[in-house]
Amino acid sequence: MRLLASAVFAVLLGLSSVATAAPFTLTDGNASVVIDPDKQTGISNWTTDGVNQLNQQWFWYRVGASGQENSLDTVLHTTSQAAPNFLTTTFTDANFIVRINYTLTGGADGSGGSDLTTGITIQNRTSSALAFHFFRYSDFDLENTPDGDTATLEYPGRVVQDETDGHLAELIATSTFAPNHYEIGTYPATLNKLTNGDATTLADTPAQGAPAGPGNQAWAYQWDFSIGAKSSKTWSEGFTVSISPEPATLALLALGGVGLLARRRRK
Repeated sequence: MRLLASAVFAVLLGLSSVATAAPFTLTDGNASVVIDPDKQTGISNWTTDGVNQLNQQWFWYRVGASGQENSLDTVLHTTSQAAPNFLTTTFTDANFIVRINYTLTGGADGSGGSDLTTGITIQNRTSSALAFHFFRYSDFDLENTPDGDTATLEYPGRVVQDETDGHLAELIATSTFAPNHYEIGTYPATLNKLTNGDATTLADTPAQGAPAGPGNQAWAYQWDFSIGAKSSKTWSEGFTVSISPEPATLALLALGGVGLLARRRRK
């Protein structure tokens, strides 16, 4: 019923997106991503070279200083997939529109690397300023294991998460719009804050540069800003997963002149 209502609402608003059945799968090279905009689980799978690296990633929002956060899937929305590796979901409320573009860039088979870029635009539909609070929650389970991860806020807008059980695995997350608050902690402490019915301000812990873990680490960003009447705010976030391949695979890639290590390590 939500998809049908979203489609009708989109036609009335003159939106171009087409509502189709969720979940959606992005594919490119050695990678795939599963996105379900109808559910709080949101992005629930990011597979690179056959191994899932992600448990859950999704968005919450609040308008004004008080009241609970709501997950973005509760807003009427439409989704279109223009290419196998590109997806757009538009969430339309009476007061705002949130448009999210996802682009997946996979690597060569066996390279251990892939990238997911998210473009976010929040538009104020009202004739007065809108106090908006936006949250992105991330629970990466690198190498498909929940424990053994260490996560560090290197500076506002950049989190690095490492897994050293088995192969070395690393996630690098960067944002072009530095968050006002952040929080890294053991699952599900931060998720509970976003879903407990109270207004949330993330704790800004641990301190910048101090690692959290090892353990089942999850983390979130919080942006607090005012959007002017009929105005919008746009930024992008990039996520890079890299996993050290088996020694034999690494040797073959090196012989092929792929230059794997230069591509995978930190930008």
